[in-house]
Order: sequence, then C-alpha cells, then structure tokens
Amino acid sequence: MGCTSGDADCPDDEKPPHRVTLTKSFEMAATETTNGQYRACVDAGACAPPSDRTAFDDTSRNGHPVVY
Repeated sequence: MGCTSGDADCPDDEKPPHRVTLTKSFEMAATETTNGQYRACVDAGACAPPSDRTAFDDTSRNGHPVVY
C-alpha cells in the first residue's frame, strides 16, 4: 500500500509503501457501480444518497461510475 518508488506525485500520507494484510473477508464487484444502479439502491431504501448529488442527479450520467 502506498506509492511506488520514484512517484513524483506521491502525497506524504502515502509514504512509505508497506504491505497490508486483510484479515476479514469482503466482496468486490467485477465492475464499478453506476449512478443508475446506485439510484435503484437509494430508491429501494437500502443505500443513502451521496453527499454530493451533482453527478447522481444528472440522468445523462446514469451509466457513469458513482462518486461520493
């Protein structure tokens, strides 16, 4: 975890690079969640809406990855 050596854009909080061991299982989707998929979760009451709704409320971005 952290930046690779020689990365000029590495912020201080990503130094030094180090190993991380995950001790609990987790799930990860094969693809990013889109705004449209996340909206369905919000509409179902299972998810909270994002704090910044700019992209979330723009229906032309339904296929874009959800942020915030």
